[in-house]
Amino acid sequence: MAELQYSSLISDANLISYWRLNGDFVDSKSGYDLTPGAGVPTDITGKFAGGKGFASASSQYASIANASCPNLEISGSQTWICWAKPATALAWQWLMCKANGQRGLGMTGDTGKYRFRVNGLSTTNDISSDVAVSTGSWVFLAGIYDSANSKIKIWVNTTKKEATAGGTATDQDGDFYLGSRTGGDYLNADLDDCYVFNRALTDAEIGILYNDLSATANQLKQYRRTRVPGAITG
Repeated sequence: MAELQYSSLISDANLISYWRLNGDFVDSKSGYDLTPGAGVPTDITGKFAGGKGFASASSQYASIANASCPNLEISGSQTWICWAKPATALAWQWLMCKANGQRGLGMTGDTGKYRFRVNGLSTTNDISSDVAVSTGSWVFLAGIYDSANSKIKIWVNTTKKEATAGGTATDQDGDFYLGSRTGGDYLNADLDDCYVFNRALTDAEIGILYNDLSATANQLKQYRRTRVPGAITG
């Protein structure tokens, strides 16, 4: 499985924000660092290195005010990605969202499925996965709005579901959250490697991020540069 940090897409110009959640809430791309709420998420062993654990009973989340993250006000094509390990399935929960749940990735309480929402689109402004939420194991999630091809998509690991959609996202000017929306739908899950692109990633690029052989090569190069004296770094 590929951590974005070591994938070929880490240098993509359309990567807006990237929270590795490795002991902090630092955005290593745009400086949109998140601030924990009154309920502070805990450090855990994540999918790749460190991660963050969110407990809904303790109302744990992290956020940044809308005025401090202007580049996340995306009205057109966009891609939202994270790794999650849910603890409960049948509850409304937000993994990552903006504008009080008007856009982002979550889990539905009525059907126990994953959901990607982009409020304001015509025909279809949200899409639920065919794959049910499973607890206790890590899952790769991606939500995509492709305005050029009039598609909204959701990926759960290697399973894709898509529908026809078009238009412009509305209600873009709300705060950004990991683990909740404004005052509710708190997450009961672990999160790792969360990021947003302001373009629609292709199916091939989703494959790169889910399981990329180049990630192994990039990790090896970095290891050689930093850990092995005199090693060849090409």
